[in-house]
Amino acid sequence: MGFDRRSENSAPNWANEEQRLLKKGWSKAKIERALAQKRERAAVPKEGRADRLSAETASWLQLIAEVLGSGKTSEFGLLLHYYRGRLDEDIQLQRTESVRAEDAAADLLRRMHEDVLLTFER
Repeated sequence: MGFDRRSENSAPNWANEEQRLLKKGWSKAKIERALAQKRERAAVPKEGRADRLSAETASWLQLIAEVLGSGKTSEFGLLLHYYRGRLDEDIQLQRTESVRAEDAAADLLRRMHEDVLLTFER
């Protein structure tokens, strides 16, 4: 979600990431494992990422359809938020956008804005 909003061209700054995690109190071993995983994901060719992102987007669209199709609710909310600090930080919504369920499409999810609540309605 919001994949088109992320910069594909920016190279990660691993030293800054390590310092950020140290400030959070992470151990050296935990940081090394986390950075190794991030480096591995960053090394995946763009074609592989596109396939993975398509599959992830399809999963979200399927979830939206299943939840709204269940008849147990008439709306479903989806929010994209990147945590930069504590996990219990307050999220300040920028706005809410209503979308008809039949208008839910992969392109819509890829272009999601951070902190904008999308409400899908049957």
